[in-house]
Amino acid sequence: MYKPENAVLKPILALFFLTFIVTKFSFAAVDGEAIFKNNCSSCHKIDEKMTGPALKDVEKRRDRAWIHKWVHNSAAVVASGDDYAVKLFNDYSKTQMTQFPNLKDEEIDGILDYIKTYKPPVAKATTAGGDAKEENGDSLYFLALLFIIFVVVYLLIGKVNRSLISLVNEKQPGVLPKPIPLYKNRRMLGFLGILAVIFIGWRAADSAVDMGRSQGYTPTQPIKYSHKLHAGAVEDGGMAIDCKYCHVGVEKGKQAGIPTVNICMNCHKAVGETVNGTGKEEIQKIRDAYTSGKPVEWIRIHNLPDHVFFSHAQHVKAGGLECQTCHGEIQKMEIVSQNQPLSMSWCINCHRETKVLFNDNKYYAMYEKLHQDMKDGKIKGVTEAMMGGLECQKCHY
Repeated sequence: MYKPENAVLKPILALFFLTFIVTKFSFAAVDGEAIFKNNCSSCHKIDEKMTGPALKDVEKRRDRAWIHKWVHNSAAVVASGDDYAVKLFNDYSKTQMTQFPNLKDEEIDGILDYIKTYKPPVAKATTAGGDAKEENGDSLYFLALLFIIFVVVYLLIGKVNRSLISLVNEKQPGVLPKPIPLYKNRRMLGFLGILAVIFIGWRAADSAVDMGRSQGYTPTQPIKYSHKLHAGAVEDGGMAIDCKYCHVGVEKGKQAGIPTVNICMNCHKAVGETVNGTGKEEIQKIRDAYTSGKPVEWIRIHNLPDHVFFSHAQHVKAGGLECQTCHGEIQKMEIVSQNQPLSMSWCINCHRETKVLFNDNKYYAMYEKLHQDMKDGKIKGVTEAMMGGLECQKCHY
């Protein structure tokens, strides 16, 4: 028997599943932004020089075939005598770029496509305790658009169906029953209920995964301390103070340590204002804290879950990582924010890709086989992953 609700429901279901298939393939496309952030962002920025050169207009300097070879094995390109590669290697103090042999050519192309379309993020104000992490709203916008299309198509098909039923009933009254309203259509209501459960479940899972991450977190500190002024390069108006002078624990233990007022007063007993005559009020706050004996209540920015083990000494002293690897270009920040997500996937990727200071390092003396493989030329470098860096107990108690 003909059922009017089926005339509406079946085309909509077909449209939904067609859209699902198209969406699946569109999301399956290479995500150049994600690959860039996971593999490149610790050393490169798109619009300014970092540890490596700025990547904007990189395809104007070299074609994609050359870039593929460089990303897979930059050492081999340099060894081949390529003039540009040799110059690049020398310009950056002969620092060898991390090799990415596991990246596919289409993944590298995805990164290049992302670089082409990159637009600098617009800075937004944040409040103390707030989270300045920009939400990835693209997927939500897409789902909202998909829902609007769904509703419009449903209404159009419903209207067409009602018109056809009216025409038939005009010629043969009573042959077709009246269409069932949406609020009485059990199949449609069940279908919408399933969509609602999927959406709510997806949002709950997404929020749970993201819980505790605070990329972009920029709290208002009790004293307006400028890392750009204190740690910035002299040519940029900074004083180039070594991070280790203030963060005394960075090479000795788990915590880098928040500078004590005594460390601040080593300079500010004499220095009462900046070169341009500003900063008197902020420096006075330090002096007041020193006089009262009450420490400055700095707000912690970078936090890891309690079940995560992380040692600054292991990464900085033994591994030879620069502060900027995890904290971004701290020496250029007027106000410090959390630069990286500090997620498990981000850490694991670093363990997979980043070569440690392996040779002439007593910390790694126990890995005799890896040392022998280095001498025999079987491997060119050692990553933390090759020393058990992907095992759960490496980072979790």
